[in-house]
Amino acid sequence: MSVAVIGEVVAAGKQPFQFSFGDTINVTADRGIRHPGSSNFEAIGNAVISYFDETIYGEKATLYMDRGYMDIKGNVRYTGPTMTLYGQELSYDVKSGKITVHNARIVSEGYTVVGEYMARISPEVIIGENAEYTTCTDCPESWSIFGKKIRLTINDYIHIQNALIKMNGVVIMYVPYVILPIKRGRQTGLLFPQLTLHLKYGLQYRQPWFWAINESSDMTLTPGSIGERGYADETEYRKIFGESKWVELHSMQAMDRLYLPPKKEKPGRERDKETGTYYFRHFSDYEHHLQFGNYVNHHLYSTYLREGDMIGDYPRYSLSRLMGSELPVVGTFFDFRNSFANLSVESYYNRNLITPDPMLFDDYYVQVLPKVSLQIPPVILFYNRYWPIFKNASVGADMDYTDFRQKRIYTGMVDGNGIWQPKQNIRNASRVNMNPYLAWTWGRVGPISLESKAKFENSFYRFPYENKEKWFVKNGTVFVSEAYFEIDKTFGLAYQENIPTEKVTWVEDAPASDALCSQCPQCKSCLEEAREKREEELKIFRENKVPYYGGTAKNEEGGGGTMELVGDIPLTYAQMDNYLIEPHNGYRHSIFFNVRHFFTSNQSYRGSREFERQIESGSGLFDYLDAPRRLKHVIGSNVTRTGIDERNSLEIRVLNSLFQKSPKAYDYAKERDEMHNRDYTYLPGNFSYGKVASLNISQGITLNTGEKKFTDNLTSLNIDGGMTLWKWGIGFSDYYFYKTHIHKFSTGISRAFDYFSFNFSMTYDGASTPPAKNWAFSSTILPWPTMRLDFTYEYDIVLEKYKRAVYAYTYTPENRCWKLTLNYSSYPDTSGEEIIFNIFVNFGENRYNSLFSQVGSDGGV
Repeated sequence: MSVAVIGEVVAAGKQPFQFSFGDTINVTADRGIRHPGSSNFEAIGNAVISYFDETIYGEKATLYMDRGYMDIKGNVRYTGPTMTLYGQELSYDVKSGKITVHNARIVSEGYTVVGEYMARISPEVIIGENAEYTTCTDCPESWSIFGKKIRLTINDYIHIQNALIKMNGVVIMYVPYVILPIKRGRQTGLLFPQLTLHLKYGLQYRQPWFWAINESSDMTLTPGSIGERGYADETEYRKIFGESKWVELHSMQAMDRLYLPPKKEKPGRERDKETGTYYFRHFSDYEHHLQFGNYVNHHLYSTYLREGDMIGDYPRYSLSRLMGSELPVVGTFFDFRNSFANLSVESYYNRNLITPDPMLFDDYYVQVLPKVSLQIPPVILFYNRYWPIFKNASVGADMDYTDFRQKRIYTGMVDGNGIWQPKQNIRNASRVNMNPYLAWTWGRVGPISLESKAKFENSFYRFPYENKEKWFVKNGTVFVSEAYFEIDKTFGLAYQENIPTEKVTWVEDAPASDALCSQCPQCKSCLEEAREKREEELKIFRENKVPYYGGTAKNEEGGGGTMELVGDIPLTYAQMDNYLIEPHNGYRHSIFFNVRHFFTSNQSYRGSREFERQIESGSGLFDYLDAPRRLKHVIGSNVTRTGIDERNSLEIRVLNSLFQKSPKAYDYAKERDEMHNRDYTYLPGNFSYGKVASLNISQGITLNTGEKKFTDNLTSLNIDGGMTLWKWGIGFSDYYFYKTHIHKFSTGISRAFDYFSFNFSMTYDGASTPPAKNWAFSSTILPWPTMRLDFTYEYDIVLEKYKRAVYAYTYTPENRCWKLTLNYSSYPDTSGEEIIFNIFVNFGENRYNSLFSQVGSDGGV
């Protein structure tokens, strides 16, 4: 290694000392010492050593040039392309590239490591002893992992042995070995473990491991112990093929030592006692979705379940995959749509979970295999803009084909007395519905519009397994005529007002008795005063007599200034600091009056008398479309029970709505805000719209019934409404049926404060047996900025017991680097009681702000 000396090398001196070795190492210090008879140099005082793209700072540096070795002491700092390293003493072997540091601290983008000893053994690998790792660069004590030994690979992973997980300096968990990712984006590695204390089955521990296969696919494996039940493993695989094209696979396997199927169950054994063996249980599901442009959609969902009891034993995993009392073995749909037609094909092969033997598949369950639907939107036959009547007419059609099938054809069974009982209903059929319609507009009489529609309903059935009557036809026509008009009125103007701050009196200058304004930190009286001053200034401005802030006015009697502008000149960011922005909302109240007349012709039946009896009784319907028109409003389906009797009736509706138009905060720096999808170049992009209140009334009246009393002709009354005012939310809906004197009622109320919110709801259904009465309450409290408490409670009034209770505690430090959740949940009818403890660490950009920004926002939590 050649040596070129720059400046004078002295044993002691006051001049700055600088020299270089070859073309690679440069040294600068307050003074330097060269030892006679050797190639060793000492740089003393503010030593700076530069070597390619690396720089080392320290109080004293000793360079052994014959060995290619450096020793730096005192407040050492090393900066390189991938990290910054601090320490008390650093040794650098230039030839091998090895760096050793005592009392070291590594600071890199996204993480910090502090340890008693660290060594860089290769350009990408660092080892350490008695070290702590954290991603909280601004507050390392917030959370950290201490390990006896660590191995860190730059932009890859950190391996920690004998790890102690700390929160605010307190050890909360010991893990023998931890691997954590230290690069950005999706990374392979262990995730934080999940702890659940089930009050019946004991402590459950799950350890997730995430595998980032590539940019478009990943997998998560979660093995663990499930307390007294045994062991379980969960698998999740995800793959994205493109926009709106993805596939997911989930699976759970359990070695259960508390469960045995009914046929293997030992007599007298308690269900929650150990069986002495492990029983293998599994539940898997597959799902994919494919969308091609705006016209073609395809979705498929499939599950495989070994036995039905797994739903109740593992509700955390299984309940979200149910469809009522059914579990789809295969469910799929294909949809194609354009401006001329909408074609869809769907099929569902479901598993009935209400069976006496959980191991068996219900072969007699009726499946939909398949259903093909075709909708033709209205096609205009003619449009007349000149005649006062018969303005336009259009035709359309709704058609579908459905195949109802049992896996095994049910013909009957032998009862307990040994007597053969034949089947009661037809359960296998192919159905075709063809419903063309004609709609036309009569015109307007003053403000009233008149319209009519005729729908021709035709249903064709085929029964392939019946011996005699193998077909059935049902026909009818529904006529709907309506008259309607709308009255609306607007209130106020939606705009953003910019008030100069020097024109506003702030709270600290106002009398203490003034109430605070609800929208900004100033008193109401001062706001009113500011508005009055602004109106006076605007009046003077319009008369063109004095200059006006935001621009200048022209003086008609002389003087300079610009022409008077329509509106204010937009403010810049520098100017906005001098203005108070106050939004003003505009409102629109709409009242819609509507009278509709329904008339259904007598439906004609032909074909199977057995199926006619079946649908007339209402007990053997495949779905609500099979019901006769005169019975649709009285059968148990929620789709039709709340509707109007369409035989010959009137429906009178009055719909009240109040809409709010609010100005959006304008971004003066750019015309388009991609993050919030706002385009300021168009008027709608500068405003937001929403319904803030509504009150709707609908009353049904039957005609030609022969009833003398008017009240006997009333069918159902529906009243629903709601309101969002400040941070209150109120809503209700009620159906009253006159003939049965029952209600179907629901209501809810919510309120959001700055640090507290609640929601209360109640439902009542008098048509069910017994009547269903339930209420639910939930609330959120923020006692401190770092703490959140959640409470949810659901209660069944009829059964006099609660259905669900959840208590949740969430803590996150002010830097939002991590969060801790502690949940207690109780489901008396399913999973029982359990306590779930989780820790989530912020490895990326997410600071968990969303958890603490919900309370106090409009609309509540």
